[in-house]
Amino acid sequence: MGRNASNTRGPQANFLTISCCTVDALRARRMKSDSIRVRREASHYILDYLYNNPNAGDTFEGIMEWWLLTQTIKFEMQTVSEAVAGLVAEGLIVEQKGRDSRSIYRIKQTEENRQKISTRLREIRSSLHD
Repeated sequence: MGRNASNTRGPQANFLTISCCTVDALRARRMKSDSIRVRREASHYILDYLYNNPNAGDTFEGIMEWWLLTQTIKFEMQTVSEAVAGLVAEGLIVEQKGRDSRSIYRIKQTEENRQKISTRLREIRSSLHD
């Protein structure tokens, strides 16, 4: 009975172990590549700051607090600007000029647009989990 039980369960148990280990290896590789990417981004921000401010110099704490914060804000502003432009182009939000000539962004108040936004939100959420 022991021999038959191992023969019937053995390959399946091995498959589960291999699958589990493969998933763990993929996660570890992804985490490593994510940390490498983050390190590259940090290197880019530091070099970009120094390139644009050749007389700058600071402590590690200063780099963290001022240089990287400045670069991150620039990056985020660009990202948000592109996202807003894309949403306007898709017709999901509208741009209106305020009294001070600055743009105000709102959704179109139609049921059809609310459905489009709901669909787009699901698509975005799904792509974030990939």
